[in-house]
Amino acid sequence: MFSKSILPLLIGAASFIQASPVPEALNEKRACQQIFPNQLVQLSQANPNTAYSNTWNTDKSVKISQDVDGNGNPTNQFWELISFPALPAGSYGCSLTLTFPSDYSPAITGVSPALNVYTVATPLPDAPTFNNVSPKINTGIFGTITPASGQNAVINTEACNGGLSFVFRYADWVRGQGSVSWTELWGKSNEETAKRSATKWHIIIAIIMMVMEMATMVTVSDPRIMAA
Repeated sequence: MFSKSILPLLIGAASFIQASPVPEALNEKRACQQIFPNQLVQLSQANPNTAYSNTWNTDKSVKISQDVDGNGNPTNQFWELISFPALPAGSYGCSLTLTFPSDYSPAITGVSPALNVYTVATPLPDAPTFNNVSPKINTGIFGTITPASGQNAVINTEACNGGLSFVFRYADWVRGQGSVSWTELWGKSNEETAKRSATKWHIIIAIIMMVMEMATMVTVSDPRIMAA
């Protein structure tokens, strides 16, 4: 049974309006598009040199968790590395978003899954592990999010530079054992997705990217492209 989860990049759309007439070829448009990740990898604090499989190529599962030691401090944390492929030329203004439909809840155990999100410098190692990704995590929290049913949130916005990567982990202030997980649906096959209504797969960890296009350029129709 598929859950209703997607991790795409969204590339946004609106017309650029000129105050005075100009040649049509000089008008610019902004297009909105979803681009999905190509990497979902767990990073284990307890096994820092272990390279776990990329679940985007298998069951598309996402799971973040932590245990606690005898003093109540977090231990045995599993972080989730979420990476997107190279972005289209002209992309800018990338916003990372998370959406869950009202009829679906992520699987949650233990404490509330308040998550910190961090950006990760690219390129990534060929076989990502806790030890070789940790030094590439940029300082400062990019955003925070607590996954929940019916949620539609923008985590934060950054410049679109190459392929974007993020680490999701429990916030430092969270004390107690807990886990949160879900499974991405989009990407299993377009045919399978088409059989389900939008409300059945509209869980999105996405990047909303603005892509500037010249009006004279030819664009290929994509059912995932949507007007803003």
